[in-house]
Amino acid sequence: MERNTVQRKVILDGVSTLCHATVDDIFEYSKKFIPTLSFSTVYRNLVVLEEEKLIRRIPNKKCKDIYESTNKPLHDHFVCIKCGKFIDYENGKRQHKVIDKMGNLVCESTKISYGVCEECLKKEAL
Repeated sequence: MERNTVQRKVILDGVSTLCHATVDDIFEYSKKFIPTLSFSTVYRNLVVLEEEKLIRRIPNKKCKDIYESTNKPLHDHFVCIKCGKFIDYENGKRQHKVIDKMGNLVCESTKISYGVCEECLKKEAL
């Protein structure tokens, strides 16, 4: 860690505890421990933690980007377009450090699938 501040520790703990969390979720979590914490401090620290590869940011076209800890191995995600639920799943065909069709070295990859989760499908069927 670049600088091991109290704020950074609380924010990192928030990402780990909340699993799939938006910056708003992490801000609310962190404010419980540091009431004077500003939103911009949380955002700046998330950028640093991502650069240090302690967290990963998952782009999300359904809502705000999601953050998760890098303690878990790289995996794919399913996002429900009805309820917004994030679901982790493993892709058994994952390859690391391969040359793609255009000649680029791919160091890691992840897939985000969008659709309707099992719970929402069951609700629609009722």
